[in-house]
Amino acid sequence: MKIFATSDIHGNKTIVSSLVEAYSASDADILLICGDVGGKRHGAQTLGKCRQLQLKDYTFLVSQLQSCGKPFHCVLGNDDWFEVSDSYCLTTGQRINNIVAFDYINLTPFNTNREANEKKISYELEKLQLINESIIIAHCPPYEAQDKITQGDNVGSKSIRKCIESQQPRIWFCGHIHEDFGVTKIGQTLVVNCASDHASDALKYVVVDVESMDFTCFGS
Repeated sequence: MKIFATSDIHGNKTIVSSLVEAYSASDADILLICGDVGGKRHGAQTLGKCRQLQLKDYTFLVSQLQSCGKPFHCVLGNDDWFEVSDSYCLTTGQRINNIVAFDYINLTPFNTNREANEKKISYELEKLQLINESIIIAHCPPYEAQDKITQGDNVGSKSIRKCIESQQPRIWFCGHIHEDFGVTKIGQTLVVNCASDHASDALKYVVVDVESMDFTCFGS
């Protein structure tokens, strides 16, 4: 199985168009979108209006991806203030075969959605009962693995890092930190930050062959 993974679209319709084209043309079997689907909507006057606009972004994305005729799933990120219940959007603990969803992120200075302290994240990770064949679709990266911001600080979750070190799932897909797109390893676990650059209309994605663990980065 080949997985096409991207993240942090932030409602950018140029990126959505590029994504539909790239995924349709690829030989990937499934698309995973690792959060921050909706636009930032700084101009929205109320949180309710922001949710409404972001839900429109999500509905547009789904309608466009349906034309690919191939499966796709997402989790929501910390900048997604809406909730949705359908077969495409996964929440923590939901599974598609070996693919497991996890949508918590560690605390940020910005008081965004789905934030939790490290104790809560650790508790929720334990409930997942991950195995070596588990493939996680998440928004948050682990600490010191594709989590470095422009200022040079590592801002990923230490609880996620400990979980990966002890459980060694096959792949941890994430985004969140736009400036650290790329792939690294923690032990035998492949950590993939597939965050796009929405501010520059730039789709970024990674295709991973789950059997061989070969991967190719696009847009770096």
